Amino acid sequence: MTDRLIQQALLHVLQPLIDPTFSEHRHGFRPGRRAHDAVLSAQRYVQQGRHTVVDVDLSKFFDRVNHDILIDRLRKRVNDPGLIRLLRRCYDKLRLKINESKSAVASVFGRKFLGYALWQAHDGEVRRAVSAKALHAFKLRIRQLTRRSGGRSMEQVVEKLRSYLLGWKGYFKLSQTPRIWRSLDAWIRRRLRAMQLKQWRRGTTIYRELTRLGANTRVAQSVAALSRRWWHNSLSAIHNVLTIAYFDRLGVPRLS
Repeated sequence: MTDRLIQQALLHVLQPLIDPTFSEHRHGFRPGRRAHDAVLSAQRYVQQGRHTVVDVDLSKFFDRVNHDILIDRLRKRVNDPGLIRLLRRCYDKLRLKINESKSAVASVFGRKFLGYALWQAHDGEVRRAVSAKALHAFKLRIRQLTRRSGGRSMEQVVEKLRSYLLGWKGYFKLSQTPRIWRSLDAWIRRRLRAMQLKQWRRGTTIYRELTRLGANTRVAQSVAALSRRWWHNSLSAIHNVLTIAYFDRLGVPRLS
């Protein structure tokens, strides 16, 4: 059994015993509380005027924490010698170390929290957004899923894209930046249009498929004439053929 699995098993046993003693402000690893609750709480504090955050990242906490002190305090709350003995196994006496590159005392604006960032509108209202780091990771994953190579069918791409988008949307549904979500939707559809054009490849195939989907002759001919300029063509009049409704029918979820 790995150290990680042991830690998870112990946490499962200990949680109901010590949870009532936790601070009401703690959300992590507690029953009935989610990351969304923590984000909403943070937003309320910032809206009240608390704009400075102490952001501390402890490097390898479970490996470095002084376990003698930890277990001594735990013994005061948990009266189970067998469990205490189990907690003492494969632990060394190490001190905590702060990861300085990820820690700071700074303005809450610009810091990320559970994938979210907070920003202040012109009217003074504090709002939620996807952090820049999470947004970068999202775009990187979308590029991987919609790359124009690999010999995958559109159906296969959409299946994986759908799973990822639904999960991402579910987690970041608290975001209050609809314009960004609309731009992401448009960007994803443009990548899919470019991928579809590359899959059709030849000008004659592009012309045939576009006319079959209802494109007029002029549009089909202009796109087919530049058959290998997939990214360029993905922003042309083709968006009137490979429409939002077209991708809805394929099963691509909308973010906005």
